[in-house]
Amino acid sequence: MLKTVIIFHIMFLTWDVNAREECDVLSVGGRAGWSPVAYFSHQTQKEEGIAHDFVKYIGYQLKIPVKIDTQLPWKRLMSHVKIGLIDMFAAIYWTKERAKLYGYSEPYFVNEARIFVKKGKEFPFKQFDDLILKTGGIPDGGSFGEEFDSFAKAHHLNLEGLSNKYQMTQMVLRGRIDYFIQDYLDGMVYLKENELQNQIIALPTPVSVTNIHFAFSRKSPCHQLIPAINKIINKAKRDGTLQKIVDKYIK
Repeated sequence: MLKTVIIFHIMFLTWDVNAREECDVLSVGGRAGWSPVAYFSHQTQKEEGIAHDFVKYIGYQLKIPVKIDTQLPWKRLMSHVKIGLIDMFAAIYWTKERAKLYGYSEPYFVNEARIFVKKGKEFPFKQFDDLILKTGGIPDGGSFGEEFDSFAKAHHLNLEGLSNKYQMTQMVLRGRIDYFIQDYLDGMVYLKENELQNQIIALPTPVSVTNIHFAFSRKSPCHQLIPAINKIINKAKRDGTLQKIVDKYIK
């Protein structure tokens, strides 16, 4: 009986969202801990970061209210956007597989991912081949660009999907994995906040340098706003609005 009720509830929610004809509210899937891109500040109790600020600016320009949810785990958020329960991602990388499911905006930020290792356990890393005989950790459901994702799949890299940065850092400190991959700025902020910067270090060569986009559910009426949003993105790049937002978080 409970299973039937849950299925009916999901079907009702899906029907209700897909029944919208206009994008009167922009529901945004944000992130709770991706500094400086998108995170929830426990100090201010607000959504902060480049992506969250910029999507609010875009909502203001479009005269559409913006509602940001930072609490959903990444895989569940991807599922919600796919079926239209949430209109868009605040920040996501482009991949071929994802592009089949979501409509992407122009990029608005560039992010660099690095290999993080226990200090004293550094190894040479210049190309992806250097990872073949090692065990690594990545955010569960995460991507580090089309090139890395394709290589990892083709060469069966030993990668464990981990749920959070605490798990990643503890596993590398205990020697259960050789390294983990994390966005460089986000990783460095976490290490400093948790006084781990002298125990875990980032290798100098990036794993990837990847564009960050907004992406929309193809089942959301807000999907039709992508051309208008692209115009706002490009104008914000030209007139310095976007750079001011970036400078607020990266000094």
